[in-house]
Amino acid sequence: MLKFYVMKSLLILFVVLFHSFLASANIIASTDSVFQGVVYKVDTVSAQLINKIEKLQNKVDELLKNDSITSLKSDTLGNFFIKNYDLIIKDRSKDDPECKDELKTIEIYIRDGAIFEINAITTKGESYMTNYIFLLSSWHKYRRLRLFKRNPSNIDLYINIMDNLQWIPEIGKRYFSGGTSKIILSQGNDKQGILYNSDLNSMIELNLYTDFMGLIDKADNGIIQTEAKTSIDIFNFKAINLPIFFLKNIDVLFRYSKFDESIKNYSVENLSDPTSIDKLKIDQQSYVSFGISLDLISLYLSTGKINLITGLDYSYTNILHGEDEADPINMISYKFGFDGEVLKFENFGADLSLQLNYKQMRHNSFDEDVTDHYDGFLDFKTRLYYKENKTGNKYFIRFNNVKELSNSKFYNLLQFGYSISLAPSKPK
Repeated sequence: MLKFYVMKSLLILFVVLFHSFLASANIIASTDSVFQGVVYKVDTVSAQLINKIEKLQNKVDELLKNDSITSLKSDTLGNFFIKNYDLIIKDRSKDDPECKDELKTIEIYIRDGAIFEINAITTKGESYMTNYIFLLSSWHKYRRLRLFKRNPSNIDLYINIMDNLQWIPEIGKRYFSGGTSKIILSQGNDKQGILYNSDLNSMIELNLYTDFMGLIDKADNGIIQTEAKTSIDIFNFKAINLPIFFLKNIDVLFRYSKFDESIKNYSVENLSDPTSIDKLKIDQQSYVSFGISLDLISLYLSTGKINLITGLDYSYTNILHGEDEADPINMISYKFGFDGEVLKFENFGADLSLQLNYKQMRHNSFDEDVTDHYDGFLDFKTRLYYKENKTGNKYFIRFNNVKELSNSKFYNLLQFGYSISLAPSKPK
C-alpha cells in the first residue's frame, strides 16, 4: 500500500511543477508570438493542458480510494475467487452439454505448493471432483481441468472448473514448501487468499537441544547444540499423476555444538604391553558443520512425505589431548538416503532419517603427522514432536543411532529440545 502513496505523491508533485511551468509560460507568452510564420496562442493551449491534468489527478485520487487496491495484504501469497457460478455439465460420451447447474461450494486442498484435490458442489447437491495433482505455479497450464461426477453410476459427466475458478498470485511472491491449506469458496464467500502465517514453511527452522544421557552423567559429554535449516524450492516437476515430485527442495543446514569444558579421562590400551593401561585425557571442545541436502524424489503420503536425498557436509572439530595440545579434524561427508515426515497431524508428528554417510577425515595425529581416514557410517534418526498452536514452535525428543561400518561399532544419542520457526509472519 505504501507504493500507492509514493506514486500519488510523485504524481501530485509533477502536476504542481507542470502547472507552475505552464502558468509562467502563459505570462511570458500572453501576447501573440510569431515563430517561422506560425502564430501560437500559448495561453489557450496551457489552459487545456491544465484542465486535462486536473482530470487525471481526480481519477488517480478515486483509484487510490478504491478498497480493492488499498486493502491488499502484504502477507497474502495470492487469492482464489469464483468468477462464474453457472455450470455447464458435459458428458464425454456425447457432444452436446448434458445440462446446466449452479455452483454452490468449491473446496481446494493444497500441500507444499501443489493442488492435491478440487471438489465442487452444486446447488442440486451433486459433487464433482478431481485428484489430479499439479503445482500451483503452473495453474495457467490447466485451462481444461475437468472435475468428474462422484456418482459411480454416471462417471462420464464432468465440468470444466477453470471456467468458474480463478487463481491470482501476488506478483513477486513465491510459494515455499511446507504449507497445508484447505480453501473453501461459496456464494457468500467467493474470495479467499493463502496467507504466509499459516501456509508458508518457516524460512529458517532453529533447533536448540541437549544430550539427555550427558545430563544424567551416562555419557562423557553433556552437549548443547544449535541447528539451523532452511528449505528452498527449486526446479521441481512431476511426470505422472501420482503424489511424486522430482527435485523439489534443497535444504541448507548449519550446526554448532558446544561441549562441556571438563577434561574427560579415557582408558587407552597399550598394544605393545597389554598388561598396562594408560590414561589419556581427551576433550572435544566444539563442533561446526554446514552443508546442503537435495530432495531427488519426494513421495507424498496421506499423513506425511518421504524424500530420497543426497547431499554434502563439511565439518570441523577441535579435540584437546593432554592438557593443552590441540588436534583439529576436518571432515567431508557424502550422504545418500531417505528422510521425511511419516506422521503429521495438527499438533503432533514424527519424522525419520536413514542415511549412508561416506566420510573423508583429515586430522593431525598425536605425533603431528597429517593423516587421512575414509570410513562409512549408517546414521538413523527418529524424532517425535509436539507443535504449539499459537507460535507453531515445537518441543521434540530425538533418538540418533550411528553405526561405523568398518568395525560394526555404534553409539546412541537421546536428545530433547525446542524448535523455533522463523517465518515472514506469525499466526496471531
